[in-house]
Amino acid sequence: MDRAGDPRDRSILEKQELLLEAASVSPEALGGWLREHGIHEEHLRLWKGEIRDRLKHNEASSKRELSVERRKVKTLEKELHKKDEALAELTALMVLKKKLEGILFEPEGEP
Repeated sequence: MDRAGDPRDRSILEKQELLLEAASVSPEALGGWLREHGIHEEHLRLWKGEIRDRLKHNEASSKRELSVERRKVKTLEKELHKKDEALAELTALMVLKKKLEGILFEPEGEP
């Protein structure tokens, strides 16, 4: 993964891959590995912090999104419950109307 240019310009994925690879290199061979990849130990420390911060931010963001979604679900459930109650009331009124019509307009010959 020999790459020219500023180590800070690497993508977060490249940084993560380099960190994982560096972790598998023995301490004695680390200096040569760092030179081969054009980076310094300080970059590894900075990248660890950067990835940690990004993960914390993503976690906090996910928690906020989850909270918003839970509120939406709760609101929709309340709305659905109100509509169910209104539908039940309408159904009861229609049944009563049919019964009333049956009583009022019952032919005289029937009991």
